[in-house]
Amino acid sequence: MRCLSTLMMLCALGVSSAGFAAQQAGAPHVADNAAAAGVASLQKLRDFGADLKLLRSTDNLKIWATSKDGSVPQIIATGSDGGTLMTGLIYDQDGNNLTAELLSAEMKNWKPADAEAAITALRGSSQPACKEPGKGDNAAAVDIPSLRKFVFCGADIKLVREIHGLRVWVISKDRSVPQVAATTDSGRILLTGMIFDQAGNNVTQDVFNVEMASRGASAAPAAAAAPQPAGGPGRGERFLKAVEKAHWIPSGHSDAPVVYMVVDPHCGYSKAFWQTLNEQYVSTGKLQVRLLPTSIIGLEGSAQIAGNILGSTNALEKWQAVVRNDPDVQNWQPTAEGLGEVAANDDLAGKWKLPGTPFLVYRAGDGKVKLESGVLGSMDPILADLKTPSKVD
Repeated sequence: MRCLSTLMMLCALGVSSAGFAAQQAGAPHVADNAAAAGVASLQKLRDFGADLKLLRSTDNLKIWATSKDGSVPQIIATGSDGGTLMTGLIYDQDGNNLTAELLSAEMKNWKPADAEAAITALRGSSQPACKEPGKGDNAAAVDIPSLRKFVFCGADIKLVREIHGLRVWVISKDRSVPQVAATTDSGRILLTGMIFDQAGNNVTQDVFNVEMASRGASAAPAAAAAPQPAGGPGRGERFLKAVEKAHWIPSGHSDAPVVYMVVDPHCGYSKAFWQTLNEQYVSTGKLQVRLLPTSIIGLEGSAQIAGNILGSTNALEKWQAVVRNDPDVQNWQPTAEGLGEVAANDDLAGKWKLPGTPFLVYRAGDGKVKLESGVLGSMDPILADLKTPSKVD
């Protein structure tokens, strides 16, 4: 449950380009999408047979609910001329989470437990809540209403592109993994997630890659099951070995198949996905999930919370408190050791240029290393993949 299976959702960068391309697969069905006729950036969703419902028009932005075959709806947005599609979270200039508000209204007919879990997780994806102002390189953003919290927190904010009435920004703090976000022309609406143009090109990933290249960061992990070069293990192998040596929290039965999952305490999608994994796979003995807490989406307080978790003797219980959005979490203080471990996990994510959280890596039953980004509609295919009889000597 949680997110539409044809659009994998993750924090920092919304959905993956592979997830967007997957919208073209499968047999279309007769869908309720008349309102989307003529909106160029929604054409692939229409071709796929998704249901599209216009919820709100605000500040030259159209906000939609999309789903397919009764799946949990996803809130998306298109630019004023229909030339861009945005997935992720939408905030107004006061920091109110419009995505959670609109999803709540859309899920009135869902089972209370399902609706509450999805909406609570989204509301847990908050903007910075700094107690003291910080100093950052953000002169270009000081007059943008929806970015003022980031400015106050001392984030570095850089305007990198303008496209179809949107301004695209790179936001980071203390050289953290950058977050790509967009604002409307007036600056009253902020969107944190993936931006696609009408041809389906991933604008966010392009901006992210350029920014990481400017920092001299390593390339992203190679595609799953990349060929092994003669000189040694391939990039997938090296990435998995780095993850295995990172700082993670164990969960599940020790004899169950293993999946590593990179998370961020301020990422609602990380928390929602964990709830599903825990309820359906971890607690039932089907899967081990090893959680790598990070602060890579760049929101204030993530490092402190993750540092508290990793520095504790009951890390899994602490993570569960984060997932429940317990109010005491915001007052947690990290240990020095925990902060060091978070920094190491962040460095790993930056080196390998992970697109956001949640992010999965595992070794399949045939010995190949596989990567998945975002909230998946079902883990059953991965579970089957993990159980594939090994073909490795």
